[in-house]
Amino acid sequence: MAAVAIAGGLADNRALAPNRRVARPATAAGRAAAVPSQRLLTSALLVAVLTLVAKVAGALKELVVAYGFGTAPELGAFIFAAMFPAFLINVVSGALQVAFVPRYLAVKAGSGPAAAAGLAARFSMLTLLLMASVVLVVAPACWLLVGRLASGFDEATVALCRLLLLLLLPTAVVSGVAALWTSLLNAESHFRYTALVPLVTPACIVLALLVSGRPWSVQTLVLGTAAGALIEALLRGRRGRALGGRPFGRPGLADEADRRVLGQFLPAAAANVLMAGSMLGEQSFAATQSAGDVAAYAFGTRLTVVVATELVTTQSTVLLPHFSRLTAAAGVAGLRGALAPVVLGTLAVSVPAAALFWLASGEITALVFQRGSFDAEDAALVSGIQAVHGLYIPVFALGMVAVRLVNALAASRVLMLGSALNLAASIARNAALVPRVGVVGIAWANVGMYVVSATFLWAFVLRKLRQGRHIDREGSSP
Repeated sequence: MAAVAIAGGLADNRALAPNRRVARPATAAGRAAAVPSQRLLTSALLVAVLTLVAKVAGALKELVVAYGFGTAPELGAFIFAAMFPAFLINVVSGALQVAFVPRYLAVKAGSGPAAAAGLAARFSMLTLLLMASVVLVVAPACWLLVGRLASGFDEATVALCRLLLLLLLPTAVVSGVAALWTSLLNAESHFRYTALVPLVTPACIVLALLVSGRPWSVQTLVLGTAAGALIEALLRGRRGRALGGRPFGRPGLADEADRRVLGQFLPAAAANVLMAGSMLGEQSFAATQSAGDVAAYAFGTRLTVVVATELVTTQSTVLLPHFSRLTAAAGVAGLRGALAPVVLGTLAVSVPAAALFWLASGEITALVFQRGSFDAEDAALVSGIQAVHGLYIPVFALGMVAVRLVNALAASRVLMLGSALNLAASIARNAALVPRVGVVGIAWANVGMYVVSATFLWAFVLRKLRQGRHIDREGSSP
């Protein structure tokens, strides 16, 4: 099956670059570095610092929420309901982003900024229509799934979760369009702006809680989330319009670039369904325990996800445009020299972070969360989850480097197969571990899933690079 996926990825790459020559001059890889290493490092550091600022704001919001709610069932209901719009954003908008960025840069280089701006406008409208249609279609299914998946919730908590779900689903439409605009801004190297805009939603949530007065309700969390999503979308759209384009255009398939983006979107969307399905499965297994366990798992993974997201956001923001430029200019040959510094830098940051969470999880949890409604019993459960979940950071970060390489090579079908393997591994491990060790078993299953994912993706990438080296040698031989 892996061989089939690799062959499909190679076919995608050839289809997206029909005019690319098989033999390239030996100097092509050197000329391909449209973004020099020094500029890449500068961009990465800028994104890292600004993303850290946004994550600190998010962490402060989590402290406020933990203080007011602890691991209360109503917070678990909110977290479980919010999982559904997040799933839709990841599937639809996330797939459009990874299909859109390489083609946008290729169109800009080949046909000019006006043609690229037209492509962006058309796909902004397509994203809006797709997200709105998907929300309308899946809303009844999500309503039914809440009752079936959250078997550990009591009737009142299930009813609350369904109400919160209906209130949160429209935010998927707004956030989906905003996510595409973010990818456009990143492709144009507007990293500073896109890294700071996520400050808005945590600020809106905290402001809504403070204004509402005690006791706090989860409906206030919904209000802050919706307001933040709308404001972030408006800010990103305004910035995108300043680039010289219009926010929306009439979607169509007459243009070859549009058809190529959609050709990559479908397998990427299928891959995202499978990958996001594993995340949905994690929360569902937590919901079979209790609503409090859903909240505990969310807190237990919050800090580790912040660290991993800080690292991976820096990678993804900078590396996808960078790898796409290298591939457009020199094919696979342009990627080989860029890998070693990226991999070594990723390990240098992620391994110490994982070790810190493993060795000092109890102290970190008590320092960050244990106050107000978040008591010592909550802290003990969350600490155990956090210690295990921290192990996923280096594996996840390395896997995401491989994901961006696969995106740049336009081999989305490989991601689809890899995500299928992830989903199967996640379900099997959760089914085996959760009944025996409880919610901590979900963290162990998560680590195992990312090991499977990273191994599969890097096996494909390394094989692709070896094939590229063989082609280069054949082309340079007399």
